[in-house]
Amino acid sequence: MSERLSHKRRTGRGVLIVLVTVVVVAVVAVALWRYVLPGSVLPSSTDWTPSQPSGTGVIIKPSNSPSASGGPSANICIDAFDTGEYLPISNYSSVVRNVPDSERIKLEWLLCSLASANWMDGVPADTQAVTRERSYKQTYTKKTQMYTTTFIVDLPSLSASFRMRDRWSTLPDDQVGLDGETNAQIRCPDPEDLIYGPFDCVDWGYEDWQNW
Repeated sequence: MSERLSHKRRTGRGVLIVLVTVVVVAVVAVALWRYVLPGSVLPSSTDWTPSQPSGTGVIIKPSNSPSASGGPSANICIDAFDTGEYLPISNYSSVVRNVPDSERIKLEWLLCSLASANWMDGVPADTQAVTRERSYKQTYTKKTQMYTTTFIVDLPSLSASFRMRDRWSTLPDDQVGLDGETNAQIRCPDPEDLIYGPFDCVDWGYEDWQNW
């Protein structure tokens, strides 16, 4: 009789252990499915780096960025030389001719980059860049099929101006002596270019500027 009771107790304990094990395994499986499996855990906002949208010169900042609110402190063209950010020239298309969009992007990137060099904290997001129409000049060399374009860009809200120029050919760069890197250039304005008065302009000083 005592042996039968002892056997029943051992059997009951075994069943209980099995049931507890099944419950624990089920709980662990649910936890793994909800929190650990790939794709179930979203990165925090500080780990997310948004991409630059096409057609705009403003890089969207993560929501935890102090300057992402769009208020007065929201600046652009901060470290633009490294980030690739660019400052759109509002009337570019209505003034500049015979130059592809690829050259326009280079020029607008250079404008934003030189703005970074002159205003270390960037410039306000609503800064307008405008081509000074009477400054626009373009020549064409038939032999090399090259367009040489020069103009002045004004930033009225900053009381500043910059001189820009670009060389572009319908032929490959290596056939006409272009290197693809210095085809587009920007520098500080000459004294006669100033319409807002002088400002402490930082220049990169292209060595070949006078050779064009």
